[in-house]
Amino acid sequence: MGHVKEETAMSKSLKALGLAVSALALTCLPAAAQTKVTNEGISPTEIVIGTHQDLSGPIKVWGVPVSNGMKMAVEEINASGGINGRKIK
Repeated sequence: MGHVKEETAMSKSLKALGLAVSALALTCLPAAAQTKVTNEGISPTEIVIGTHQDLSGPIKVWGVPVSNGMKMAVEEINASGGINGRKIK
């Protein structure tokens, strides 16, 4: 009727390795996430903003208009003096 599979030494080792890797990740990753970024893209004269848009391929029908709209918004903001006197790049 029921067949119970015995745990082999190798499967026990793999389980222990998985637990060790998980424990290491749980202790190290939060510390890595709290590192301070020294270059935040903001200087006394400009603010650098990055974006990722699909400009080719099947999804370009959404990416190209969004990219063009963002460029227009940046031009309008910079023409009116920027943000607190800082130009957007």
